[in-house]
Amino acid sequence: MGTIEEIIKTIDDKLIETGKEYLVLGQANQLLVSKNIISIAENSNKALKKLLEENKIPHAYQIESTPKQWRIPLSNEGKKRQKTVEKKKPFSHKIQNNNIYNYTSIRFNQVICPGCGLNLYIPPEIKNDNYIQCLTCRKTFRNPLKPNSGKTLTKTQRNWLIGILVVLFLWFIGSILDDNSNSNSNSKVRNSELDASVYQVKHYLKNYYLKDPRSYESIEWSKVNEVSGNSYYKYWVRHKYRAKNSFGGYVIENKIFYLDEQGNVVGEKDVY
Repeated sequence: MGTIEEIIKTIDDKLIETGKEYLVLGQANQLLVSKNIISIAENSNKALKKLLEENKIPHAYQIESTPKQWRIPLSNEGKKRQKTVEKKKPFSHKIQNNNIYNYTSIRFNQVICPGCGLNLYIPPEIKNDNYIQCLTCRKTFRNPLKPNSGKTLTKTQRNWLIGILVVLFLWFIGSILDDNSNSNSNSKVRNSELDASVYQVKHYLKNYYLKDPRSYESIEWSKVNEVSGNSYYKYWVRHKYRAKNSFGGYVIENKIFYLDEQGNVVGEKDVY
């Protein structure tokens, strides 16, 4: 850590440079760390606060209202230098602030702390760190100055990707609906390619047979079998399912369903 004289002079320089009346403890910590007068480890151990509490910087003071904030104004030597600077540079306060801002922007990169909203000046040696810690509120946040090493999609690329996914999804849904439409229009009874179900049987169960259609749960489907030479039915399929009975309890049934050429369920029987 630097000497008391170096600490006081650095703070005086900053106050003269910015025209501020004082620096609070957090701002002073940030300044001294950026100037390498106090190390990050010393700052973590609250070295400057200990100096203030030990009255090593006698012109600093702590306000009485809550929160009790430490303030470090110009020292007597700093006030003398301020008068000299004002005589040499009779510029307006606004112009001085703009010059200071531009000068600081060249030396340090700036970020805004998401915790306390302070404008932080980031020294070049930590510009590429993954995370930054605010010396005022102690919030640690991801460094926005570090370039992203991973490849990210541009807005146009993301829009194209979303559009392609939407088209594929609509095509997939359309193909399913088309299959169902074809099966109904052609009266062809067959197993679904998705879950082996038979549309006509599910429709029959939910609309004409089950006491509680919403309780229906499919368990197993057999392959659709086609029968020739039978005037009563042309197809049959075995289906095992679970649903609620008249008493509200779940039961498992295993049935063979018989369907005619038009896909209508014309009969069923239990399989034991």
